[in-house]
Amino acid sequence: MQIPSQQAHVLIIDTNEFCVSYIKNCLSKQGLRSIHTATNGLAAYSKFMQCHQNGNPINLILIDPELEFFKGRTIVEKIREYEKKKNLAPARVLGLVEDKLSQSFVKSLEGEEDEDSGGSSPLE
Repeated sequence: MQIPSQQAHVLIIDTNEFCVSYIKNCLSKQGLRSIHTATNGLAAYSKFMQCHQNGNPINLILIDPELEFFKGRTIVEKIREYEKKKNLAPARVLGLVEDKLSQSFVKSLEGEEDEDSGGSSPLE
């Protein structure tokens, strides 16, 4: 199932605000206009319900599995329960995974040293 960009309602859920901003920017450049964000599971669940109540149900969720308040699996289970209760088509869910290189990259952008890299930037 492919979702036309004008009908896509995306929810990005990640604790890393840089990642959220980067992904949102990439999706905007692809023509998506209905992009919502949250930095923890509780806010994500509230945003998901709010979008549905406003007539813009989320149909794609990009989620960090290691969220605060609710872990990724827990928030997806709660969203699935809400979808069933409201007879909504299930949103597609894609997990966002950070690896050691991306963590080092973000730390270097924020001016922090990565203890495993000896302080060097992954771009060097």
